[in-house]
Amino acid sequence: MRAQFAKTMLALGLEDPRVVVLVGDIGAFGLREFAKQCPGRFINAGIREQSMASCAAGLSMSGFKPFVHSIAPFLIERAFEQIKVDFGYQKVGGTFVSVGGGFDYAALGCTHHCYSDFALIRSIPGSRVFAPGNASELDALIRKSHQDEHLNYFRVSAKNHALNLPSSEIEIGRSYILKEGTDCTIVSTGGSINTLLEALPHLTDLGISPEILYTPTIKPFDEEGLLRSLAKTKYLVCLEEHSVNGGLGDACRIAICKAGLGTYPSKMLGIDDDFLRG
Repeated sequence: MRAQFAKTMLALGLEDPRVVVLVGDIGAFGLREFAKQCPGRFINAGIREQSMASCAAGLSMSGFKPFVHSIAPFLIERAFEQIKVDFGYQKVGGTFVSVGGGFDYAALGCTHHCYSDFALIRSIPGSRVFAPGNASELDALIRKSHQDEHLNYFRVSAKNHALNLPSSEIEIGRSYILKEGTDCTIVSTGGSINTLLEALPHLTDLGISPEILYTPTIKPFDEEGLLRSLAKTKYLVCLEEHSVNGGLGDACRIAICKAGLGTYPSKMLGIDDDFLRG
């Protein structure tokens, strides 16, 4: 997906002279072709993520379409105040694209863990949150989202799935039934769907027939799709590489409560409310 991000940026940069890319050292080499072919529209801000976010907001207010890129804990957690105030409060659009969300960079220690990014950006009014699972989803969703004035966040995972959703069917806020079932609805997103698909034969051996609902969009969430599935299965399971607070599971719970259906039993499979140090 990182290679696809560079390709998509180059294509959009050549099509739209308003596209500007800002990086915090991370991705500078991968985006070198954009820098070469779109001179003056590539900014390497170095390890100044807060300033980079504010600079991107200024570019947006000046009529540009900024894409801001770095490692998730630095891009989202370190610069959250600037994203919230300079983009959210000012109601200007821009796209933040991270790598290293969840535990992709776990070997570098807990400073490189980032499992609250969905929750942080979801909390900003008017924002949208995406967790594409492969290159085609990333390309389609970036192309569909960058023209408007929303604050967009993309978590680019190191874990790619092998699903082949037609690009024409990839829409903002849409979920997809990968397998119909009767015993429970299992919802997942991004690369986490791989874990679910690997577990599927074991569930079958146990006589469990799950309905698998896959969504590359966390916000806006496909509430109607979830409720249609739960009307059949009556049991919710959510699997994500994110804190159990504020992520996909939270979006599912909100949908159920808004519909007045708070009686569905559920199981949230995510990161417990604790710091993981291993």
